Amino acid sequence: MSRAALGLVSPGQQFVTLKCRCLRAFELYRCQVTAHRIAAVPAYATRRCQLSAASSARTKPHCARGDRVRATAAAEKNDPGHWKYSPEWWGTQAGGWGHDSGTVVFAQNSHCGNGEVTVTAHIASPLSDLDSAEQQQWRVLRFNDTRQSVSRVALQHNSHTLQASADCLAFEYLKTMASAGAAVIGLTGKLGACLSELPTLAATSPATSRFQSDPLEQRLDKGRGLPQGLGACDTRHHTSCRALCIGLGGGSLPNFLSHHFPGLVVDAVELDPTVVTAATQCMGLPYSRSNLRLHTADAADYVLNLASQVHKGLAEPLDIVFIDAFDGNDDIPDCFCDPDSEVLEALATALHPVHGSIIMNVHGGGLPTSSALLALFFGWLPFSSKQESSGYHHSTDEGQAVLQIASTLRDKLLAGPHHQQRVNGGAFTLSVARQSNIAVVITRAAKLDSTSSSAESFARCAEQAATEAGYLFEASTRARRGLSRI
Repeated sequence: MSRAALGLVSPGQQFVTLKCRCLRAFELYRCQVTAHRIAAVPAYATRRCQLSAASSARTKPHCARGDRVRATAAAEKNDPGHWKYSPEWWGTQAGGWGHDSGTVVFAQNSHCGNGEVTVTAHIASPLSDLDSAEQQQWRVLRFNDTRQSVSRVALQHNSHTLQASADCLAFEYLKTMASAGAAVIGLTGKLGACLSELPTLAATSPATSRFQSDPLEQRLDKGRGLPQGLGACDTRHHTSCRALCIGLGGGSLPNFLSHHFPGLVVDAVELDPTVVTAATQCMGLPYSRSNLRLHTADAADYVLNLASQVHKGLAEPLDIVFIDAFDGNDDIPDCFCDPDSEVLEALATALHPVHGSIIMNVHGGGLPTSSALLALFFGWLPFSSKQESSGYHHSTDEGQAVLQIASTLRDKLLAGPHHQQRVNGGAFTLSVARQSNIAVVITRAAKLDSTSSSAESFARCAEQAATEAGYLFEASTRARRGLSRI
């Protein structure tokens, strides 16, 4: 009788064993295929030369797509958040398959329903020989035992300086959100403004400064629903692009966006001060970047106040909103998915009327076990039907929940007179590689349908904006992966 049958092997250990067997089988198959291809190269090359010499007109045309694939693979080798590093930070908590459980560097109970907030440190592989003067670490933020955020930080020798890599998005769903965000920014026509530096003020007066005496409070707008000034930057004579991130976590997405789009004013709102402290003290989130503002406030109150200011003409509307908010039970707050929520009505008012967009992270779920394993280890799903390629099953409770949330956002944000859908607007979902998350995209900037041409157009916008912004991962594929119109 096996150890599993005797109850000597935990379900988590069984999962790790199954994962190792799958990986070994896949590596063996890949090695065999590689060896076969290498052995076939001389004969193929000889035959290719013979055909070329016989008739150049019959030679196959240049494959631009193949060049893009090779260029993408080469570019993602430099991605500090590449999925190949995931065993280093995944951890062994709750039966995880990571290398270790890490070292706890922060632990504090939340008073906002997030349970125990912890940050663990894990050794990270150096990206190059130039990193020898720095100690690379992964920092993982958890609510109870659920991973919420991952950042790669550099610890300077003989210094307590902690700096998160602004190029690193370790979670695949964040890369999908950032890719969709790049496409949306391209659709707004403000890409040039987002890539240019914000003008700075030579001196900041106490009336406009939001800096406090405590360095950790320099970028924390505690208890206020709206920013009172931009501190070290001036947008009075600048056509700025505004982004709002609801839910901070470890700050990976706000850090990434504000770095790659220096002209994008990013406001991040987080209800839980414990999470903000963990992000700034232990996750390496910078609080001195001129276009990044942190607010410790209730996101619902923030949105309601902002909508009132926009309606009165006292504040600029939002160009893009990222919603990645979950509580300690891993549930989305009701105010962002309830059809009767006044917060969604306020978001519709606060968004730019022509190109305002929302990108929301939701849990897909409902994937078969075998497909979930393939998605986790190899990043692809063997789906053939359009319904399944969306990343969720319409017949499951999880799939129905995704459709309900997406439909609610669509109806609230794209509704015209008598709740009819706007002509200029699109609502769709994107599936995420290796994770069972779904990105819900609602945009007033373009009308997208389920045709391949619409998906390709959206992907081209993502590719152009991401390339100019300096993304170190491929964005176009993620911006069209499993695109399904709502």
